[in-house]
Amino acid sequence: MAKTKTEKTDDKHLLEKLAKLTAALEENAARERALLDEMRDLLAGRRGIGEALKSLYAAWGELWQARYGTTYVFSFPKDATLMKRLVVALGEEEVQRRMAVYMTKQDEFYVRAQHSFAIFHGTVNQHGPQSLAPVRPAGRGPGHGLAPVSDAADEAIQQQIETRRRREEMRQQDMSDADIEAVFDREYEERVQRRSLLPDPRD
Repeated sequence: MAKTKTEKTDDKHLLEKLAKLTAALEENAARERALLDEMRDLLAGRRGIGEALKSLYAAWGELWQARYGTTYVFSFPKDATLMKRLVVALGEEEVQRRMAVYMTKQDEFYVRAQHSFAIFHGTVNQHGPQSLAPVRPAGRGPGHGLAPVSDAADEAIQQQIETRRRREEMRQQDMSDADIEAVFDREYEERVQRRSLLPDPRD
């Protein structure tokens, strides 16, 4: 016996509801797996994802401040969810490496968005190892192009490693996070002041 139009509509609604419930269960299962993985890491003496996120927020803030001269304001909890996805997919070190590459990009799209974190998440595959080739403006030969992105990225990464090392040393000296940030703020202000005293090459 053929189904009526009403019965077909009911079946369609049921399938849509089941699809949503399945997606919700899969999402919850993924969260549970992430929690179990973090618990295993902590039991094994490894850093949990919470510590990785804190480190990456700090690294992003330093990179963004170095480029734009001000503090980056994250959009929580949305950005936290995006950051967790990146850490799970790529690992902390690779995420930090791609952050450094992203901040060197001069594309108008990134500059107009002021290198936002949401754009970074959406374009993260464009900042992997294959993006580290030298970039030169069209029509110009060697010696007139932009500095290779790989050099700039490596320098930024080395700065991040050194900053992290110094943070750990300060924490071991029982300095509070506020005192540590005050130290880096003073150093940043000193760098800005030194740059302002340099002669303008256009003069």
